[in-house]
Amino acid sequence: MQPSENNGTATLVHNTNEGEEAEGKGRYIVFELGGERYACLILQVREVMKVPVLKPVPYMLQSFTGILNLRGQMVGVVDMRLRFQIPVPNNKQGIILVVDLGDTLLGAHVDEVIAVANLSKSDIRKGFAVETRTAIEFLEGIAEIDGRLVNIVDLSRILSSQELRSVREMARA
Repeated sequence: MQPSENNGTATLVHNTNEGEEAEGKGRYIVFELGGERYACLILQVREVMKVPVLKPVPYMLQSFTGILNLRGQMVGVVDMRLRFQIPVPNNKQGIILVVDLGDTLLGAHVDEVIAVANLSKSDIRKGFAVETRTAIEFLEGIAEIDGRLVNIVDLSRILSSQELRSVREMARA
């Protein structure tokens, strides 16, 4: 899935079926970071866009790479490689997933969008023992998609409440 050429953005249409929601099924955007695959609910993503020139913001956390102007709205951008502690190549291009957090938007910079997949709740495995260096409240589980294990993440929980406040303040500035 690539953004269209109309200013580098492509708005995603959320065609959800009420029957699917009632059965616990959902559509997920599958994306890649450093060769690993991740997926998030398509309902969390407002747009997929090419990476524009970002305005750096001094004194922000390391994973924040700057802000972008999306039709008059300031959007803070988080580099998901830095957030997940994955090495960042020098020639990184990538894609931005514009995530709707209710009262603000957040840009999630990923390497590539791979596909849209349909998953049911029973497809997502939870409750496995994992030891990590940092809290991973955003990890919802793991699913198998096209023969590969994929980390299912909740992008609305990728930031701590303090980080989210910083993004909201940055967007209002």
